This record gives sequence, structure tokens and C-alpha cells, in this order.
Amino acid sequence: MLFVSITSLPNAPFQEEGIVNVSQFTGLALANVDRWDNEKSAFPFYFLPSPSTERDLPEERFTALITAIMFRITILASILAVSLWCYGGGQQSKSSRLVTMHFEEESNSNPKMVTPVKLGSEHRQYFFSKMPTFTASDIQWFYPFTAEDGVTYGAAFRFKDYAARELEEQTLVNHGKLLGIRCSDAPLSVVLVDRPITDGVVVVWSGLQQRHLKEFQKQFPHVDDLVGATVGPEFELPSR
Repeated sequence: MLFVSITSLPNAPFQEEGIVNVSQFTGLALANVDRWDNEKSAFPFYFLPSPSTERDLPEERFTALITAIMFRITILASILAVSLWCYGGGQQSKSSRLVTMHFEEESNSNPKMVTPVKLGSEHRQYFFSKMPTFTASDIQWFYPFTAEDGVTYGAAFRFKDYAARELEEQTLVNHGKLLGIRCSDAPLSVVLVDRPITDGVVVVWSGLQQRHLKEFQKQFPHVDDLVGATVGPEFELPSR
């Protein structure tokens, strides 16, 4: 609930000759009206409010008051909108980071733009772009399976149409490089781009736990849930 504090406008009489602040007379008792009508002629002319002032001044004060209220409401609404946008953006950003994909970069790349990663039994160092090329927002559905090690799980991710086209282009440009796939807090999965990916499917072959699959299920449709889709349960993993 929002509370708007409205500051009273100044109530001091105007200083110009020929104008008085009508509001200072609004509290007169009805019994004094006749006396006021009889006595007002004794005042010099420049102290008497003109008929136009008596009519227009309250409307001007009312307009100013409404303007002040609307200004404060606008400010508070803007603050609320920004807060909701930041919260929504934070939530969206968090869900997008569930799965991120990063292409390999050159060793002489800007250190601020790459992340060094040691891979393989020889712990050879590679560099991957900090900026993901694809995120969870590009994924249309997923397909979990038991990994060949019999202990962990893998998952295939099918990209949305626009992202699938971009994936094909990026794998064509980055031929011979590595594609790093980060899934939540699971170990980094890496695949070698030896050909363009034309089917829009990227596979993490192992290293996932059941909790990762549950996270995926909250965000992506399972392939079997796509009613009427041609892929459905007939989907087969691409060759490694």
C-alpha cells in the first residue's frame, strides 16, 4: 500500500496591492457576515478582493494542489515500476543463467572478457568467453538420459527456431573450437565443434545429477510433453 504525503500550500496573504488571500476569511461565522458586509466599505479599496480574485483564487489553489498530488503519485509510481522491473529482470537473469553456452576464445584475448579453464588429464588451459552466446532463454525443450558412466545423467537441449539458426551460423564460424556448456553448478561440459550444428540440438553427455534435471524440468518442457510435436518420444540423440 502506498502512502502519499501532501504538503500544505502556503497560506500567507499576497503582498500585491488590490489582492488579499481569500482563504483567511473562509472561517467567518455566519453571524458575522452582515457585520463584515457593513464594515468592508471602511477598508481602503486596495485591501478589498476583486470579484475575479474571489472566484479564481480558490480554483488556482485547487489546481496547484492537484498538480502537487499528481507529481508525487507519478514519482512514487516511477519508483515502483523501476523496483518491479529490477526484480523481474533479476528473476529472469537468474533463470537465464541456469544453462549458458560459451565459445572458446584465443589465449591473447582481453583478460577481462575471457575465463581461463583447465581441461583434460593434462590440465591444459583454455579460454572461454565470459559473455554467453546462448542462454536458457534460447532453449525450447530438453531430453534427459542416463550417461554412459551409469552414475550421472546427460541432457539434450533443443533450441528455439531463431536460436537454432544462430547456432548453425556460430558453429560454422567457430569451426574447430570448443563450446563450453555450463549447467547450474555442474562441471563444465565441453564439446568440439567439428561441423555445423544444423538440427538445433546441443548435448551434455554426462556430469549432471538428478537435482539438475529437476531444475531443467521447472524451466523447460520435457520432449515427451510436447503434445502433437513430431519429435515427441521418437527423439534420438545425435551421434557424438
